Amino acid sequence: MVRINSSLRRIVFVVGVCVLAAPHSVTSISAQEFRGSISGQVLDPLGALIPNAAITAENVDTHVKAQSKSNSEGVYTLPYLLPGTYTITAGAPNFATVVYKRVWLDSAQQLGLNITLHPGSVVQQVIVTPSSVELDTVSATTGGVIDQRKVENLPTAGMMVFDDVALTEGIHSTDLNNLYDLSPRSNGNTYSAAGEQDDENAFYVNGAPVSDQGSWYFVPNQGSVQQVQASVMPYDAQYGRTGGGAFNSNIEGGANAYHGAIYDYYGNEVLNANTWLNKLSGIQRPINIKNVWGA
Repeated sequence: MVRINSSLRRIVFVVGVCVLAAPHSVTSISAQEFRGSISGQVLDPLGALIPNAAITAENVDTHVKAQSKSNSEGVYTLPYLLPGTYTITAGAPNFATVVYKRVWLDSAQQLGLNITLHPGSVVQQVIVTPSSVELDTVSATTGGVIDQRKVENLPTAGMMVFDDVALTEGIHSTDLNNLYDLSPRSNGNTYSAAGEQDDENAFYVNGAPVSDQGSWYFVPNQGSVQQVQASVMPYDAQYGRTGGGAFNSNIEGGANAYHGAIYDYYGNEVLNANTWLNKLSGIQRPINIKNVWGA
């Protein structure tokens, strides 16, 4: 009979726990949140807090609704909202209903929206159209958002939507050789964000990491991307695993109407200017005919 003393039992137990815990520690890594939120206070015209006010956010494209109520301090929160355009409705007993039309929410945006209710009947409505440019008083993130119109219409190298991050202030490409090449290519294009090294960047798709040491290993189809968010230091703690830029592409959430698209990105030497060195040497523009198509 082989006897195992108590010290050895403890060692075996600790090793067993570590082995069992290792897989769980890997799978529990949380992704960066790509959804946004709307929060604020509900007040009357004199600035008094209004508790138990009902607030509803309805997505204009999908008609999906999110609801919340203000607490005793008049504070409400509508979390986990997909990027898009919303209609915000707020009401309370003895107050007229307020409707905010076309409130745009960007990817991962924490929108602060204080609501003022005026005395009146609930059936009365006050229509408000928020300003297109509002001061961000909630999030510490700096950077910019490349919206859907720019994603669809701006030329990118090989339909690499992450190339659009170079449009953000403080970010520039460190590989200009492939920047204007329409050919499908690898993840060689890298960027410097706010002067940081290009291997410190992190790329995400709907908050899930898709990069390693500054280079992506997956790029979503350009036609499926709603917007690309570029964040530079300093930014929120959720992007704490990198010292460079954090670039998050958000996939479209769909709509109630059927839609689709076909595309053909065409490149030809007739459309491109010759290089300065070729002109100096008397060399004609090289033949360069390319088509990138799909649906």
